[in-house]
Amino acid sequence: MGQINLLDTRTSSFGDLLGNGKIYRVPLFQRDYSWQEENWEDLWQDILTLYHNPPSSHYMGSIVLQNSTTSDKQFTIIDGQHRIAAFKKSFKSFDIPASVYINISKEKMIEIFRTVNSTQKPVNPSLRLELESESFVYNPEKFAVNLAKRFIYDYDSPLKGRIQLYGDEELEKNGSKKTLSFYAFATEIIGLIYNESHYHSIKNFLYNNEFSKGIESYEKTKKINSEKYIFWKYYSNRLEDRAYKILFIYFNAIKDILPLDWNDSNSILLKSIGIRAIMKLFIDIYEISLRNESFKKEDILEIISPLSKLDGKINNKEYFGSSFGLALKLYKDMKVLLIKK
Repeated sequence: MGQINLLDTRTSSFGDLLGNGKIYRVPLFQRDYSWQEENWEDLWQDILTLYHNPPSSHYMGSIVLQNSTTSDKQFTIIDGQHRIAAFKKSFKSFDIPASVYINISKEKMIEIFRTVNSTQKPVNPSLRLELESESFVYNPEKFAVNLAKRFIYDYDSPLKGRIQLYGDEELEKNGSKKTLSFYAFATEIIGLIYNESHYHSIKNFLYNNEFSKGIESYEKTKKINSEKYIFWKYYSNRLEDRAYKILFIYFNAIKDILPLDWNDSNSILLKSIGIRAIMKLFIDIYEISLRNESFKKEDILEIISPLSKLDGKINNKEYFGSSFGLALKLYKDMKVLLIKK
């Protein structure tokens, strides 16, 4: 086998990467181009942002290339062909780390491709979200993580002792009531704030501007559905305390109405399925409360009192199947009871 050398690993702009007559070949073992209109739209909005903010840059991840033995301007793409294809007509500066290999066989290219795309160990999703709280950028994930952690550590939190942080796996095996993963809970809060697929877009706005300016720029390029993303106004105005208080009242009310399921570690109420249904229902309860101009606990209890008919029945016997389907079924069952009231 020929000697394998890593020629260069560095950050380059897309202008350098695609300019000067460079040619890139996609080998047959690569999968077909699969981007859809939603991906293009999100990318185009990022390009517009860079166009209107010339000094800014955009991180596009890394690519892996093999150089040609006959030309210093010809490369075979081992990983990153979708990004290159999407940006081949770009005129802006997009920084991207590139690793270039020399003297490797086709078999070795396939091995590297498989390694990059299948054998990398992913970061635990709960840990990944927890680390957002350390970010110097106040993005929606940091807002959501801060709220989720308050439910873990606040003494009078209705969810105290019920949320499983990264590293708590052994507790669950020993019969702990920590049945709700931090990731599942924080992700549902994020879903109240914005479209999570815009993670990189909003982070780029916030990296390149002070907070209020970054939010203003984001809102100009991404239309906010205020009926769906009911916590956007709390995030964009940095109102963590108010958002926490609203959720605190809501979960306390759910706890009082569904005590059997709330205190049963075998119930799915405080697992990913249940929390998804509860948070979906929260949007409806929030809208009713806005119309009533009150979010006091006694008012929420009155609204959700019909849910008591489900108490003790939110389990695997009543709800079985795919997790998404179960969450939707539980939500619909709850919604029907509220409508019949």
